[in-house]
Amino acid sequence: MTRIVILDDWDRAFADSPQRAALEQLGDLEIYTDRAGDSPETIARLQPADIAILIRERTWLDREMLSQLSNLRFIAQTGGGAAHIDHQAREEMNIGIAYTPGSSRQSVVELTFGLAIAGLREISSHDLAMHQGE
Repeated sequence: MTRIVILDDWDRAFADSPQRAALEQLGDLEIYTDRAGDSPETIARLQPADIAILIRERTWLDREMLSQLSNLRFIAQTGGGAAHIDHQAREEMNIGIAYTPGSSRQSVVELTFGLAIAGLREISSHDLAMHQGE
């Protein structure tokens, strides 16, 4: 059976997602909602994986780490960056990859403007004061 491992799901985007069931139909799914303490722990979590789903650029995978992941055949990387993965080593080890470049560009711009307006209008401090009955 295919083993799928999701690392660093701190905000539980996968763990609490309705799409989780679709992943579970594809194979044995393991989701880690905490950060691995070090590289050996990351390797231990990924060793049984055929497929690793990495969230944004939270998990570093260098040549040494990849060389210890003999089952790994594919990396699904959320977000547009993948600078945290040794691509030369990944290619040499015939590990495929898919990621979503540019997918959140508009959201980032919208959030930046939203936070700028919130800061200018002191929305956070006014919201806190309101909730404290001031």
